Amino acid sequence: MTLSEKHYRAFISYSQQDKTWGKRIHTWLETYRIPVGTLADIPLPKRLGRFFRDDEDMPAAADIAETVRTVLQESESLIVICSPRSAQSKWVNAEILHFRRTGRARKVFALIIDGVPNSGDPATECFPPALRAAGNPDDPNDLPIEPMGLDVRKDSRARICARLAAGLLDVDFDDLWRRDERRRRNDILRNLAATAFVVVVAGAAYANRSSLTLWFDQYTLYRPFVQSRDSLAQLVSGSTFQDCEAGSGNCPVMVIIPEGSFTMGAPEGEVGGTVNERPAHLVELPRFATGKFAVTFDDWETCVKRGGCSTTPLPDDFGMGRGKRPVVGVSWHDATEYAAWLSEMTGQAYRLLTEAEWEYAARAGSTTPWYWGADFFIDEKTHAHCYICTWGGNVPQGTMPVGTYDPNAFNLHDMAGNVWEWVQDCYLSSYADDFQAASGNGAPPSEDACNAELGSPGHGPGSGLARQPPRVLRGGSWRDGQQSVRSASRHNDDPRSQDSRYGFRVARSIAGQ
Repeated sequence: MTLSEKHYRAFISYSQQDKTWGKRIHTWLETYRIPVGTLADIPLPKRLGRFFRDDEDMPAAADIAETVRTVLQESESLIVICSPRSAQSKWVNAEILHFRRTGRARKVFALIIDGVPNSGDPATECFPPALRAAGNPDDPNDLPIEPMGLDVRKDSRARICARLAAGLLDVDFDDLWRRDERRRRNDILRNLAATAFVVVVAGAAYANRSSLTLWFDQYTLYRPFVQSRDSLAQLVSGSTFQDCEAGSGNCPVMVIIPEGSFTMGAPEGEVGGTVNERPAHLVELPRFATGKFAVTFDDWETCVKRGGCSTTPLPDDFGMGRGKRPVVGVSWHDATEYAAWLSEMTGQAYRLLTEAEWEYAARAGSTTPWYWGADFFIDEKTHAHCYICTWGGNVPQGTMPVGTYDPNAFNLHDMAGNVWEWVQDCYLSSYADDFQAASGNGAPPSEDACNAELGSPGHGPGSGLARQPPRVLRGGSWRDGQQSVRSASRHNDDPRSQDSRYGFRVARSIAGQ
């Protein structure tokens, strides 16, 4: 059979720099099963069929351009994998133009893997010019269009496959998606039925909940959606991901933080700087991820519902409100309990940030007292929720919902103000003490050394013995002033303390995966 006699459901167009995503989307679509009974004008096959990728299907040819034109003619649709690399690729642009000139512009589908749609900035724009060109690319009087695209950073694999399948087959998405969800639920139930006997016989149970319930939650709500090493490697600094179904509310939104180095601590002469923030010193960090927001009451209550966080008593909101506000009234032990639960559900290494990671993430490349500048107020704009920190001097009466203020350069919200955030480290009175405790290598004291001190891991004021080594909090809170929300500012307290100013955000280790 010659190449021109082959028939493809779609041609997948992408930059060679996005080759990994090309292979991934190719596999997703060729293994997708069309739900039985999907409403359509013509009988539907069980699978979508073949998809053309040049590195797999391109034969040795003297005229590659002519070969590509032939394949585009023989393909029903065009799928464009959009990123700043593809936006600048002349080959991707030419493939789009040629396909649109066949009169099938409505059969072009954009799938965003990176960048910003319609940004107009060459460094971030993800749509190639031919996607944004006029309806008729050969008519100079035709108006340009503003394309839309599916985004792998926002939708799950299942939903992206269903949306593409609906467009490729010209069927109603809602009908296809309902049938797809029903099929996946049935598949899960069949798998549960096949393994339930083994689970029951094993008799393994976790504290305060049955192993079957835990297993069901892990393998239906979390692990099918966990981001793999390959998918995280494709994400640039500031990109977001979730280790549960996107938008489900079952886990925090995480942000990729790049590897790098920075000067930790306050330099001599910084207004408000104290001895416990000195000496300023160089720190190098690998790539990691942290929460886009502080953990909220909604997040905490999901953990309680799934059996992972203590239910008695629930954290007190001190009359400030719950929902999307940061959870407060949680101890350091409570915060580590939440991170341990996330690790159990996802199979990934969730934890609290180290103190160095927290400051690096908060500064986001800045060297000024606050991550937005050397002056607290810039253009009469408020950047943090803290005591007398609003333009005009209003005094806050409590926390604000997370994300109320603009993010920093790493796409993180509320790294200054709203709540102090527990971090992993034990507290020492200066970084010089850290160096001495670490025998000169600049690292904080080890967890073993910290946990060997007198104390009990009980919860709440007064629990356990009288003393536990204090833990560090960073970022300042709604009840603290401008000096406390500097990036270098440090605070500490007993790890059992449950205060109206104290919350936390989680981190996930990703370097070396």
